Amino acid sequence: MVNIRKQLCSGVVALVLASSGLSAFAPELRAQLQPNTQPVERTNLSAGPVIAASALPFEALATLERIRKGGPFPYPKDGIVFANREHLLPLMPYGYYHEYTVPPPGTGDDNPTLNLAVEHSRGRDRGTRRIVCGGRAAGVTCYYTADHYTSFQRIVG
Repeated sequence: MVNIRKQLCSGVVALVLASSGLSAFAPELRAQLQPNTQPVERTNLSAGPVIAASALPFEALATLERIRKGGPFPYPKDGIVFANREHLLPLMPYGYYHEYTVPPPGTGDDNPTLNLAVEHSRGRDRGTRRIVCGGRAAGVTCYYTADHYTSFQRIVG
């Protein structure tokens, strides 16, 4: 009975979204309404582009290390939820992915000894590079984008 209600609710929501021209948001909404379902992959990034951690730019390596240590992070928006609106990463429930800034080269943000209070003031221009991670502590998967979410490479190693 509960399953029928969920399906009916999902169908009604999809119908309302389609009639209002918002059907593009239906996959995300469906993932939120049914958080216990298996993820649906639109793009198979496990077989797609990968990048070795050792091949990342120096600033990305420093960011990856901060992520693995749990911080500290130099930008106020580091760790915010990445909504995957582009659907380039495997579809997961909202809140699964989090994004982190990879500082532009030459900004000094790759130096962990700098005063973080000064670093927080640089949050306005974070550049185009990010690392997006999702998963549980034992199975975290991270992706690198150098072009502000236009493309992703799964980080291996």
